[in-house]
Amino acid sequence: MKNDSRGRNGQRKEWKVWKDGKSCKSSSKKLVLMATSLMTVWIMLLSGCAAFDGTQKEQSGPQTGTADENTDLTGGGQSITDIDNGGQTSAAASQDLGAMTEGTQTSAGSQDAAAADDQPGDDTEQTESTAEPDPTDTAAAIGTLYEQFLRNEVSAAVSSSFPEVDYPNPVIEKGKSYTLAELKERISSYFLDPEFSNKTVCDYVQYAYVNSADSTGARQLLVKFVGLNIYAPDDDSYAVVVISENDGQLYVTAEYECWARSATSIYSNGVIDSYGSSGAGDHMGGTDILMSDGTVASVYYAEDLAGQWTGSVNQTIYNEVFGIDTDPGSFIVAICTVGEEKYYRYDMSECTEEQKVLCETYVNRCRDEQGIVWITEDEVLGAVRERCAILGISYETIQQKPEPVWNNVE
Repeated sequence: MKNDSRGRNGQRKEWKVWKDGKSCKSSSKKLVLMATSLMTVWIMLLSGCAAFDGTQKEQSGPQTGTADENTDLTGGGQSITDIDNGGQTSAAASQDLGAMTEGTQTSAGSQDAAAADDQPGDDTEQTESTAEPDPTDTAAAIGTLYEQFLRNEVSAAVSSSFPEVDYPNPVIEKGKSYTLAELKERISSYFLDPEFSNKTVCDYVQYAYVNSADSTGARQLLVKFVGLNIYAPDDDSYAVVVISENDGQLYVTAEYECWARSATSIYSNGVIDSYGSSGAGDHMGGTDILMSDGTVASVYYAEDLAGQWTGSVNQTIYNEVFGIDTDPGSFIVAICTVGEEKYYRYDMSECTEEQKVLCETYVNRCRDEQGIVWITEDEVLGAVRERCAILGISYETIQQKPEPVWNNVE
């Protein structure tokens, strides 16, 4: 999830619309459309997901239904606390009912035995039962660790594997533990700046359960904090925290935000798609997967550079070929990172004949002087398939996008 477009201090920042202090030229709108179109092709080719339309598709708004951990991820849900069952989960109530029935039968059996012992001629001493209660009954009444966390009864420690960030003021601080209420307070205070808004707390909190991509048995808890004004007031932006259980302990293993320039979706099979932009000529996106230990592993990450942004491949060569003022037109370079390897592609199909001469010179010099290997779409796709195999998943897994069921935290 590399689509973070915040400044190094963790706060939102204004992005330049053109390099070197130049104003955006009339062709910039076309470049945005070209870059976005190519990014769409990359994403659809590599992971089969739908094109990003600028909306936050994971945002579902307040829901009236709720779901427990055993809810079918593709269907409806049950309430975390069932009021009719005295605040217990439905499963707990069922087990308690079974325990009560069993206890009634046992009591009846004991009375029969006692009556038999009282018969004349039987002087056997009666003994009091010392049997311990079934611990499963207590566990059922308490609920899972995830359910306890949602009730503010337990905390989650920040995992040592929590992703490092490149700014000094992270949202989630390593070495700390958070209850749900503490997470809500931390995230709300982090994003809601009193200088720009009277709002001090997010609008509402939701949760969902998802499977791990490398295991159908390991489930993770997602907690979403909605209404954070990350980009603008009332923009419905939100942050999602991933909570994982390991050896009877809860851990905060990942966190991401969704707002106008950054969108991430975690699907119920543990596949994560992300998109972002840091300017008119720089668009990025990729696919990660959620592992059974709660960590996030990258499948691939793609970045599209348009116009003058293509100089990021080699700024020195770019300046020598195009100069300071020459516009490369609709020239686009796509960089795809798969594992530790980077793969480069280019597109000059929309350039003029004069522009193509310069673009071809730039491409050839990057190959000859920097060692850039320009490859085809099929070669990138082959690398992505190999990466999936290394991570223990099938390529078909990242093509599937089942939506999780989001429910309100009451």
